[in-house]
Amino acid sequence: YLKEMTWDFWYYDYNLVNLKNGTRKKLLTHYHGNDLKLAPSGDYLHYWNHADSSWYLMNTKDLSVKNCTKKVTENFYKWHHDVSEKISPEGRVYWSNDEKHYYIEGQFDVWKFDLEGNAQKITTGAAKHQQYSIIQLSKKEVYLNDSLIVFKSFNHSNKDEGIWIYENTFLNKIFDESA
Repeated sequence: YLKEMTWDFWYYDYNLVNLKNGTRKKLLTHYHGNDLKLAPSGDYLHYWNHADSSWYLMNTKDLSVKNCTKKVTENFYKWHHDVSEKISPEGRVYWSNDEKHYYIEGQFDVWKFDLEGNAQKITTGAAKHQQYSIIQLSKKEVYLNDSLIVFKSFNHSNKDEGIWIYENTFLNKIFDESA
């Protein structure tokens, strides 16, 4: 893709490699960028599709693919994106301990998804023009601790920041500059 990249963007092919026998399984071809996340088990791959500004989930065993964010009313792209290149995702993807759920940061809120694609909004940012982001407490952890998730918030209207904890389906304020 080197010639094409002189007038366009960086493209990559992604393969899943069996470390025991060296066999390869092609996952993505001619993929723009690096907005993807492999589940720690290797069973699933999330990737960002620039064409429709959506997150996709691929089962790496059977290569089935589903659009995760299509049915969700929130935008997952960088809404303040004002440069002449393909639009990137607003946030990241995080996996739960058991890989039965994953979390995706949207324009304002964080969403919890199951493997069937059912989504649940776990923050309340859009109504307040407040953006929530997950704080990963340890860089060594490959999974997100489902029982206790820490968020930071930024209010785009008044520029206030805050720290929040999501525990047992409740979002609790720890610190908020507006309070």
